[in-house]
Amino acid sequence: MIPDETNAWIRLQVEADMLCARIEMEAMLAENQQRQFNGFAPAYTEDAFRKLLIDHNIEYNDVRNEFMKCY
Repeated sequence: MIPDETNAWIRLQVEADMLCARIEMEAMLAENQQRQFNGFAPAYTEDAFRKLLIDHNIEYNDVRNEFMKCY
């Protein structure tokens, strides 16, 4: 691959990871809202939302390291 293709591929991977995490987060939020409506405690806490960043490698340093491969 030429450098421009490599850079585009890295950006695409990061964006795909972010989108997957966003989809999971929205489902978690919906579950928490449903439980709150029914008078129950949230199913997902702050730790579960933080774990999304780790699981999808989209914490600051992970994304920074990926983009550093472009240079």
